[in-house]
Amino acid sequence: MTLGEYEKYRDSIVKGFIKASKILVENHIYNSRDLPYSTQLVPMAVILAKLGDRIENIGNRKKLMRWFWCGVFGELYGSALST
Repeated sequence: MTLGEYEKYRDSIVKGFIKASKILVENHIYNSRDLPYSTQLVPMAVILAKLGDRIENIGNRKKLMRWFWCGVFGELYGSALST
């Protein structure tokens, strides 16, 4: 990623992370220990940055949380191999 690309998207991604933290708190995830997979934060922030205010639509919010919980329960973001 070039510096120009970083600067272009920096503000929207920061807003995405802030929205992600608010949505996680709404779903009773209050700190990093409560978060099953921290690796979901980056794609969640990007999704929220792209959606912008459209995340306020209840349908979009439900889809986002379905993606989140499917990732958690499907163990899609775990990096350890099960033995």
